[in-house]
Amino acid sequence: MAKRVSVRRARLEQQKAQRNLILSILLAVVIGVVFLFVAMPLIFQFAIDFARSNDTGLTFTDTIPPQRPAFQPPEEYVNKSELELSGYTEANAEVRLIISGQTFATTTADENGEFSFKENLTEGEYTLLVEAADEAGNVNASAEHPINVDLTKPTLSINSPEDGKVFTLRSEKVVKIEGILSEPGTVYVNGSFSLTDEEGVFTSSLSLSEGENEIKISGEDLAGNKSDEKVITVRYEP
Repeated sequence: MAKRVSVRRARLEQQKAQRNLILSILLAVVIGVVFLFVAMPLIFQFAIDFARSNDTGLTFTDTIPPQRPAFQPPEEYVNKSELELSGYTEANAEVRLIISGQTFATTTADENGEFSFKENLTEGEYTLLVEAADEAGNVNASAEHPINVDLTKPTLSINSPEDGKVFTLRSEKVVKIEGILSEPGTVYVNGSFSLTDEEGVFTSSLSLSEGENEIKISGEDLAGNKSDEKVITVRYEP
């Protein structure tokens, strides 16, 4: 009798364990289904939203200006209206030629950063600089350079000696040539040169030979424009 009770109890325990196992399996399946179809999409959506928020926060802002434009500046005084300028900066940057504070011309640097301008200026005084701007709007500029476009030749006047003058004293063997160039520059007397002052006034000396002496005088302004040549003749008879 006791043996039968033990067997029955064992069977009941076995059936109970089987039911618990089945319930555990069913519960695991339900949890898996809920996780797969409910929790996983929520997790994925959260991950996407989180990634997007991080991407927005890490957006790179370019605040570095392009390379400062480098070029050989023109001479301060020039006697031609055509201005040619070439140099380099950051590749593909927008390059602006600024004349006396105003944008005069615009170009784009090539893939090597090279740029060039070829423009015409009227006679006058200007300041010149070159600006480079990248796609983000950062700007870098060169130093400012003065340029004076002078297309007019200067005039020359001789104050002394007078044409045809005769010198007789030995102390007059070395004669002074004095005059005025209409603007500052250089004066040439028989090949020798002297600089004028700021008003164009000049003085030069020439040693005379006995007899007739021909004196050729010409001037040149700072831009290289040449005056008409003056020729005077004097005699030295000591």
